[in-house]
Amino acid sequence: MNKLEPACVDFALLFERDLDAAIIVDADQRIHHVNGAFTTLFGYPREEVIGRNVDDLIVPPALRGEAIELMSRSQRGCELSLETVRRTKDGRIIDVWVVATSCETLDGQRVCYVQYRDISERVRVIEELTRKRSEMRTIFEHAPTGIALIDLEGAVIEANAALEAMLGRPRGSLAGREMSQYMHPDEADKLQALKQELLRTNATVRLTTRFLRSDGTCLWARATGSVVRSTLGEPRHIICVIEDVTDSRLAAERNKAEAVGKLAGGIAHDFNNILTALQGHAILLLEEADLNEQGRADVQEIIRSANRAAFLTRQLLAYSRQQSLSPTVVAINHALQSMEPTLERLAGKDIHIEFTFDPAGPCVRVDPIQFEQVILHLVANARDAMPRGGRLRITTRCLAIPHDVARAIEVGPGEYVELSVQDEGTGMDAETVSRIFDPFFTTREPGRGVGLGLSMVYGIVKQSGGCITVDSEVGRETTFRILLPRDRAGE
Repeated sequence: MNKLEPACVDFALLFERDLDAAIIVDADQRIHHVNGAFTTLFGYPREEVIGRNVDDLIVPPALRGEAIELMSRSQRGCELSLETVRRTKDGRIIDVWVVATSCETLDGQRVCYVQYRDISERVRVIEELTRKRSEMRTIFEHAPTGIALIDLEGAVIEANAALEAMLGRPRGSLAGREMSQYMHPDEADKLQALKQELLRTNATVRLTTRFLRSDGTCLWARATGSVVRSTLGEPRHIICVIEDVTDSRLAAERNKAEAVGKLAGGIAHDFNNILTALQGHAILLLEEADLNEQGRADVQEIIRSANRAAFLTRQLLAYSRQQSLSPTVVAINHALQSMEPTLERLAGKDIHIEFTFDPAGPCVRVDPIQFEQVILHLVANARDAMPRGGRLRITTRCLAIPHDVARAIEVGPGEYVELSVQDEGTGMDAETVSRIFDPFFTTREPGRGVGLGLSMVYGIVKQSGGCITVDSEVGRETTFRILLPRDRAGE
């Protein structure tokens, strides 16, 4: 017996100093021993609990069955643990982790050693985190702005419904794919630059870029990126908020175009009046009998220069949509076929023109003369982009434009005829594409144009109720697409 006393003393000390609340109960759930932590946690003095049934003291009535099952299994030699709740003397319900272990006393009696650890704070923190996670999930899923989680390699971890709807993609289709494949080819490098800037600094980075919808239309967006880091500061992934700014950008471009158009139109009208007077006086000079041969040649050169200037003013008026048009029903396939000899001569022998016509033979309502000018300018532009020759494809097809696409390209929804002119030339960079329809913008060397051809094309198409877009990148083909309202009455 003397050999066991130190062990008993050691056990008593360990039992009393256990930081967890602990009790020893017999098979009838009567308490034989409690430690100080138990009295502190549950609020019962030692003398009040010894000999009492533990379930009567601290188990809520609704959990009596659970407690009885726990003790029954423990008495059969199983070590059990679970997270549950217990009741204190003052009626508070606290979250506890219970561990029950069966053992035998020296006289062979089977008892159960039960520990209770207060986990109320942990449960509260977990519930709070769960609540916040639920709130964040709700915000993520129902936010009207696109949100994407992107890994450090550029792949989408998760995207919300707004972003997938923005890009016209099925729900859940973005996850696991590279984010760059949804961006405009000219903009893909921006994502890499965004990532590098985010990892280099800890700041929020913003940029305006272009994405592609599933139907191929362009979407302007403002992307705001931040790095999500671990508790050790290591970057884990990037969260990117993507806002559709197509409407505001189009509005800004429209305002700019309207302002430039008003300026160009006003200058053209005033300049045209001056040219009319100049041409009139020059013609009167030619009628003077005493003009010598050199003088007559000089006056004729004045008239030719005035005529060239008058042509430029007409181009300015076309861009500003202030010129007088005489629209009529035009069978677009027939009109292009009749221009084929002229277009072949204009393109030159090294360029082969291929026509592909919509079999429906659609009609549009345009000014025939101005329509021819549009085609001539686009073919001339394609010719200049193909100095080594190649194929030039001119295609027509009928399209139905829905409301969402119509809004993006600033036309009304309905039936349209698309006329596309596609070259195999050197292509253009994003900066050139963004300015291609601006008046007086040209990539040609000095003396080979004043940059009004495509601005005139833009003005004629817009004045005819349509729109024109261009798709190009350096080293690849360029495609101009014109949409004109279809006129079924003329078919």
